[in-house]
Amino acid sequence: MISSKKESVEELCQDVLSHIISYMEADQGAIFLVNDDQLQNEEKVLQLTASYAYSKEKLEQGKMYPGEGLVGTCFSNAEVTRIDNLPEDYTYIGSGLGKAT
Repeated sequence: MISSKKESVEELCQDVLSHIISYMEADQGAIFLVNDDQLQNEEKVLQLTASYAYSKEKLEQGKMYPGEGLVGTCFSNAEVTRIDNLPEDYTYIGSGLGKAT
């Protein structure tokens, strides 16, 4: 159950993501929100707001632009993209205990 009393959007997104990960039995996930505060010259920025098992490099980057990478492409196309049969080293799952493919 998601608590209705949250201190911030980040807390709410993290709570929602935790429930989605559990429901889908996923290994990794993230929520990106369009950051309207940073709209300069009409360029949108997708800000990493919540994550689960994301690598340190991805966490440090923290933002993406429409059309950039898988997240930016899904945003630009306004559709979900399903990818099957990924190469074994396509992504890393990270935690305080280490990382794995």
